[in-house]
Amino acid sequence: RQQAAATDIDYHPDRRLDKTLMGRLLSLNFARKAENLIITGPTGTGKSWLGQAIGRQACLMGLKTRYFVTARFFDEAKLAKLEGNWPKLLKSLLKTDLLILDDFGLHPMDPADRQLLMDLIEARHQATSTI
Repeated sequence: RQQAAATDIDYHPDRRLDKTLMGRLLSLNFARKAENLIITGPTGTGKSWLGQAIGRQACLMGLKTRYFVTARFFDEAKLAKLEGNWPKLLKSLLKTDLLILDDFGLHPMDPADRQLLMDLIEARHQATSTI
């Protein structure tokens, strides 16, 4: 969504970003170990931008990376399920080294969303990484 790059991260003291921690995250060791990352904070603090910067770094390092706004992911997954393509979509997401689900929790999840999310997380658990 944005032209986020690791080299453009603003480490101004007001942001309280730990440069050492960001360096470890940008090394992508967590993704190579199939660990997950949750970025939290108030609205407007740059969570999406940081996730996208990590995703771009992953691409530059040769990791297969996909990005979704979570609401759009649910729409696409529900459509795939209706059309009988959910197993194919899930399989493609399992081949993705790093999956970024942005703007998570901004909209209420219905039971179908929760089931799709559980299927996705269960399938990716200890195999690939999700932000």
